[in-house]
Amino acid sequence: MAVQCNLARIAEIETMIARTVAEFGPIGTLVNNAGVFEYRSLQEVDETHFYEIFNTNVLGLLLTTRIAVANFDPNGGSVINISSLSALGNSPGRSVYASSKAAVNAITKVLALELADKKIRVNAIMPGYFDTDGARTFGLKGSDAEARLLAATPLAKRPGHPSDLSPVAVFLASSASAWVTGEILTVSGGLR
Repeated sequence: MAVQCNLARIAEIETMIARTVAEFGPIGTLVNNAGVFEYRSLQEVDETHFYEIFNTNVLGLLLTTRIAVANFDPNGGSVINISSLSALGNSPGRSVYASSKAAVNAITKVLALELADKKIRVNAIMPGYFDTDGARTFGLKGSDAEARLLAATPLAKRPGHPSDLSPVAVFLASSASAWVTGEILTVSGGLR
């Protein structure tokens, strides 16, 4: 079931969560995967750019988690936040995007403590370079920048694929990770 939603608007998130719960029952796993990126140098940063990135990547994650937690299974479950290797601040021209993903990492650790009494585990996955529609749209595919990323990726000198990330998410959603919370798992082929 697909539900369109502006993650900066709490009423739309409430509708999305209500429709989901009505269709599938109490929530057991929430994956906060919505994210936007646009890279700008410091001289190009303005209010609009900042709020576009932070409204989705940070505020949307917080509000969605808040509404979802109120609808979680009483036995608990798992929240999985999707971060980015950019959170480490290792790429010039990405100060706003990188700081939004660093915020995701901090939120993950704080909410792991805050939601532990509800038996809700909160972890994050921090992917490196993945071959995605976004990377292709951004023009990374086939570029010199991609070649540098691949050369710096120790494992197989290739981009990540969904099949590299999905088993990690399944692990974090499953009871196999019942004693794991507050962790940020890097999935990058060794790229740092």
